Amino acid sequence: MAGRVIVAGGSGFIGSALVRRLKAEGFEPLVLSRSEGPGRLVWDGRTVGSWADALDGASAIVNLSGKSISVRWTAENRREILRSRVEPTRALAEAVSRCASPPPVWFNASAVGIYGDRPGEELDEDSPIGPPGDFLVDTCREWEAAVPRDLPRTRVVIGRIGFVLGAGGGALPVLARLARLGLTSPAGNGRQQVSWIHLEDAVSMMVWSLTSAVEGVMNVVGPNPCSNRELMAEVARAAGRPLLPAAPAVALRLFGLVSGTPSELVLRGQRVLPHKAVWAGFQFQHPELAEAVRAALKTA
Repeated sequence: MAGRVIVAGGSGFIGSALVRRLKAEGFEPLVLSRSEGPGRLVWDGRTVGSWADALDGASAIVNLSGKSISVRWTAENRREILRSRVEPTRALAEAVSRCASPPPVWFNASAVGIYGDRPGEELDEDSPIGPPGDFLVDTCREWEAAVPRDLPRTRVVIGRIGFVLGAGGGALPVLARLARLGLTSPAGNGRQQVSWIHLEDAVSMMVWSLTSAVEGVMNVVGPNPCSNRELMAEVARAAGRPLLPAAPAVALRLFGLVSGTPSELVLRGQRVLPHKAVWAGFQFQHPELAEAVRAALKTA
């Protein structure tokens, strides 16, 4: 199915890796960007412009747009986190509706945060989402609601992405630096579940979804979620350092207030499984935590 793939959010941590993979597999990725450059189409992320012409006859759309949630959750940042996801998605939806020959597949990102904090539960694509009033749940709900599900000529995949292990961004490089300083410890009681996936597998699943028959919600996570304690232990082990005693939740909340990193990101968890991808035949290259952490940190 090689052809033109329109990528929104293609300059971020996951998006950059995706663009490289698409090129390697013979696709022609065009990145929607706010600045000009080779392989880019200029857009503002809100309105339909001349960039929309490239969607007509394209092989696929991948939308990874969104401001990082690893910022202080002020009222303005919360609005921008939501706006940066919903507005680009709506603009893409309008552009697709105008296409004479719309892309046959659309992969739109979401996140496992939509399930809420669910200790003790195993969650798959058929599980109910979390309760209203939870910031991450509400953000993901509105994000997914902006994706049209009734496009007659476009198959839609909504990828709920978990904790991505990679060297180029996300939390792992930060954890690795702390580990090398001997400062790795579980967060809170360390029992909260982490639904992780290696960057290579996350990107592979996205590209695979463009040519497979998978449709609707798909969890972009690995097959073996772990506890926060297990993840921290593997990061410490990879750095050749001991795992320190657990950091109390109250200390993490105070650190979050000072640093601007929301403590909720490490104190809450979900045990999310990739049933749809597994049943459809996707093959993981990094299914085990220890090997996945080592592989990710080799390039960190």
